[in-house]
Amino acid sequence: MIARFFHLILGSCLFTLRFDIPGTFYSYLDLLSIPTLSPNIRTLSIVDPKIQWGGYSIPDETVNLFSRVVSELGDLEMFRSDAISWDLLSSLAHAKALQRLWIYLLRIFPQLRTLNIRANSLASCTGFFRWTPLTKVTEISTCCSASEDDDNVPQALVDISSLISSQCMALEIVFYSFPDPFPYDEIPSTCLRPMLEPYQTCHQLRVIALETPYLLSLTDNDLEDLAKAWPHLEVFHLIQSGIEDPLVHLTLRGVTSLLYHRPKLTHFSLLFDTNWVPDDIARLSREILSAVKYMGVDRSPVTPSGGVAAYFSNIMPHLEIVSVHDGQGDWSEWQWICSQHQQ
Repeated sequence: MIARFFHLILGSCLFTLRFDIPGTFYSYLDLLSIPTLSPNIRTLSIVDPKIQWGGYSIPDETVNLFSRVVSELGDLEMFRSDAISWDLLSSLAHAKALQRLWIYLLRIFPQLRTLNIRANSLASCTGFFRWTPLTKVTEISTCCSASEDDDNVPQALVDISSLISSQCMALEIVFYSFPDPFPYDEIPSTCLRPMLEPYQTCHQLRVIALETPYLLSLTDNDLEDLAKAWPHLEVFHLIQSGIEDPLVHLTLRGVTSLLYHRPKLTHFSLLFDTNWVPDDIARLSREILSAVKYMGVDRSPVTPSGGVAAYFSNIMPHLEIVSVHDGQGDWSEWQWICSQHQQ
């Protein structure tokens, strides 16, 4: 009735509409008639009078109705709201004339535990993590491609990690996948450690998995320093796909340190040099009681020697599966190593 009243007075000349009423009043309004009665609205404002006292009064069903209103206002240029929902954000994303947006993000996804994101740019992914509270999230999976919006790719990767780790203090599982290669000159091989370092504050992490088409180096010292931060780590995968001749920086020293510091580890995938067993880690391996059952070696170089085979049997007595990437690399050598293992 109120909307029709203004229509009778102003007709199609109504360009600005502001709601500043208690939440209970919205049930008396025919909100869905707004686009029909006033199709030329350019500014729409929804004010919640309780926001300034830390309250929240606009019902969720009202916010969803406004999402339908927004989707039908083709000339909407400015929108402000003290209440938001995913449906409303989706409608705003399709508002082609929208130039100014003011939203009050409150209690977005308060019960969210698992989040799986596919994004066409790092910039959009970063933006999402900036304005979305994820305090109770325990599992995050991110699949992100490149776009023209991604000016500084290495910094964006670090920013995403920092935003996730700073919010998700109960985070247990994190997975990254980059299906499409960025320009190689934009991704330094040393980017991996800065990308993982923010997660050192997430001491509850059980699973870390990263699949990338880029060459990302990790040294023995890097791996040891990172592993110390995750006492509950059970799965650790760093997979570099689509690289014909990847450089190998890790050695058995780094792998031994990982198993030494993380006795709960059951699955891991790394690219590492297994051509020889240093004397110092051979001694250290006697103190390790590893639970590892799965080892992904990618295209790790290996020497089919009795010393290397004995090392794996001693340090990983429960090992059941060795995965070699697509049958490439030193396939026959790894077959020989596996044939010597008791499992």
